[in-house]
Order: sequence, then C-alpha cells, then structure tokens
Amino acid sequence: MYNQSIIVEKQCIGCKLGAGTLFSAYGFYHALRFQQLWRHYRFSEKVFNVFATMFIFSLSFVNFYYAHEIYMGKEMKLVELRPSYTQRFRELY
Repeated sequence: MYNQSIIVEKQCIGCKLGAGTLFSAYGFYHALRFQQLWRHYRFSEKVFNVFATMFIFSLSFVNFYYAHEIYMGKEMKLVELRPSYTQRFRELY
C-alpha cells in the first residue's frame, strides 16, 4: 500500500543556484537601500535592518550550500506523502 507513497524528487542544482542568486541580489539591494538612509534611522530600525540583511544573506548561503551538496552527489531528503483516501479505499477492496 505504501510502496508507491514515497516520491523521489530530483533536486536540481540550477534551482538552488537561482534561488541563492535571487536572495543575494535582494540582500545587496536591501543593504544599499538602508545604507543610503542609515543616518535617518533610529537605533532599533538599524538593528532590525542589520539582522534582516544577515537573514537574507544566510538564506542565500544555505541555497548555495545545498547546491554544492547536490553537485557533490548527496541526495536530499525524500518526501513521503500519504496516499489519498480514495486510493486507500480502492486498495482495501
């Protein structure tokens, strides 16, 4: 019954590289944007923007890291889906 429920999804390197590039481009845009307005921000807004930029660049780094792992041959986690109710009832009878 569950032998068809495991779906092996191939991870593509291009998807990870594309997402990493987009996150890094947005990170640079965000850094340039708040660099120009740095002197007008309060301290709490400065702290928030620094942490937001670090978070954006960490998402970029994670995407590039997983692209490297896929390139080196590591398989990503399998996605296990439960069969639908109708499929389970069909297999019972």
